[in-house]
Parts: sequence; structure tokens; C-alpha cells
Amino acid sequence: MTVRLQGHPMNISKIQAPEEEITDFYEMVQDVVDSIPKKDFLMILGDWNAKIGKTRERSECIGNYGLGIGNERGDRLEEFCVANSFTIGNTLFEHHPRRLWTWMSPGDRARNQIDYIMVKKRWRTSLQNVKTRPGADCGSDHQLLMAKLRLRLKAKKCDSAPTRYDVENIPSQFSVEVKNKFELLLRNDEAEQTPNELWEDMKETVENAAKNHIPKKRKRKQPWISNQTFDIADDRKRAKAKRNRGEWTRLNKAVTSSVKENKRKYIEGKCEDLERHKNNSKAAFAIVKEITKKRIPRLDVINDENGKTLTANEDIKERWVQYSTKLFAAQEQVDTQWEESDEMEPPPLRSEVELAMKQLKDGKSPGFDNLTSEMW
Repeated sequence: MTVRLQGHPMNISKIQAPEEEITDFYEMVQDVVDSIPKKDFLMILGDWNAKIGKTRERSECIGNYGLGIGNERGDRLEEFCVANSFTIGNTLFEHHPRRLWTWMSPGDRARNQIDYIMVKKRWRTSLQNVKTRPGADCGSDHQLLMAKLRLRLKAKKCDSAPTRYDVENIPSQFSVEVKNKFELLLRNDEAEQTPNELWEDMKETVENAAKNHIPKKRKRKQPWISNQTFDIADDRKRAKAKRNRGEWTRLNKAVTSSVKENKRKYIEGKCEDLERHKNNSKAAFAIVKEITKKRIPRLDVINDENGKTLTANEDIKERWVQYSTKLFAAQEQVDTQWEESDEMEPPPLRSEVELAMKQLKDGKSPGFDNLTSEMW
């Protein structure tokens, strides 16, 4: 069983080694280890049916505090750890033998250490302690084996997101300022500007006008939350920063009441829309789906051509390249020879630019200049 915790570079795999077919078992475990990204924190724990022992020659993956005498399966486990840079956590910490043995034979004739918790050597310092809990009632001949971890994961640095403006509510002041600034640019008597310089001036003009007049678009997990509710939530955040407990409590109640009122009005509006479309089954079902739909979490995995699951970002990108190359591969070779010419194309006409701007669609994401079509 392999568990991958999304949001953090962590993988936890639980295994139980069979009594027979050891070679096939280790090959299966090796395939799982190879499929996990190298950057992840990888921990393997479970019943290996192997005895590492105490009186054996130490290696870089085994500590000084094993239990009992090792056997052949223990040698095989040590080879696996050395090959994959694993450290056996049970052998790193000194404890009383009752905290080391993990399995009791029928009739309590023998007590051995055959369950292990292993981590990559890179994460060795994250292990604070590994020991058994003999008093735990597990209902098994195995003892509860626990590990104490302390992880310090490096925060992933993300590029600052572009400013999103609420282009559905552009005030008239924005249009007036842009128009006045553009008239000044046209009446500029200085030396003629290059197209790039003129574009930079136009871009700066629109950006400044947007910052001054267009409100920023707020993130909405629910479409029915109003701007008034967001304003109250902002006041609550400021009250918390000032450690004003009484004001925070009052604003928290106001936020809760406002959210409930927003949702009630949203549901009532959808019910009215549903009543109006009672003779249009397609529109009615679309409204019902919008109200009752559930969010499906995104899974950052993909399968290769053989059906094997890929989790590493590099493998996923390579798979998409293979898929796209195969999908768009040309069936026939096309002559790609071009005639070179020093002749420059004529500049675009004003009518062509106006036509192109009219054909821009609304509601699209901005480009590298962070300007949407609604601003023009």
C-alpha cells in the first residue's frame, strides 16, 4: 500500500514481506521506490520477515542498536537499503530490549525484531525516535511500532500572480482618464516615437488608469458571496491584527449573518430562474446542476503508454510531449523551404487595427502586459 500526501513532498509506503518468493517481492518494492519522485520524503514501514540483528558488521544504513542475531533475509534487506540509500530507523536509537522487539512467536517462545521503519539517508535527521509500544492492545502477535518525525520542508517560491481587475464593473472615470491621456499622446509635438515606445506609453497609461479606478477582482470560492461580505471580512481581519477581541467577535457574527443572507438570496434567485425555465428542460437541468454540483479534486498524475502511473513532474511533462508529438505528427512531409527577402511588410492600417480590436473577446485572461480586452 502506497500513500502519497498531496501538498507536501511526502510518500509513506506500508509493506508486508511474504515468506516465499522473496526475489519477486523485492523487485515489486523496487518498482514502487523507482516510481516515487526523488524530492519526496519517502518512508517505508512494515513487516519484512527479516532479522537485522545486533552482532553483525555495521554498514552505513544500519545503526548500533539492533536486536538478536541476523539471518539471510536480513542480509537481503541490508542490500536493498544500501542500493536505495535507506536507513533503518529501529537500529538508530538505544532502548531497552522490550522497546526493540516487534514480533512474538506462538507460545512466546521467541521475540524478534522483524518490523522496520526506514527513511532515506537524506531525511535521517528528521527521525527523532523509533520504538515499540508493548502496552498497546493491537490484537496481534506484532507490537505497535512508532516513529517520531520532525520535518522542515522548504516553502515553494511562486511567482507573484498578475493583478486581476473586476472588468465587469469598469467605472466611467477610467474611460475618461484613458481618453484624455491618449489625446495628449496624439498631440505630442516631440520627435516621432518608434512603435515600441508608443506602445509602452499606451500600456503605462492604461495600467495607471486601471490602478486608479478599476477595483481588483476578489477570489470567490462561492459565487454568491457579495462585496459587502468581503468588506466586513476585511474589517474582521484588521480587528484580529489589532487584538481587539470584542470587535472581532462582533464582526465575526456579522460575517456569518451576511454569508447566510447572501446564500439565501442566491438560492431564491436560482429558484426564480428555474421557475421561468420550467418549460425548457435543458436550461432547468443546467440550473439544478449549478446548485448541486460537487467539486472534483484535481489529481496530478497521468498514465504512460503501458498504463503505469506517473507522479514526478518531469515524467508527466515528458509523457505529454510524447503524446502531443504522436498526436500532431504530420502524415506527409511538407516542403518548408522559404524564399528570403529583404523587403519589409507595410505597417498595419488603422482600419485593420480597429477591426482586430473589435474582434477581441471579453472574459479572456490577460497576456504578459496584464491588460484585458475590456480595457480597450
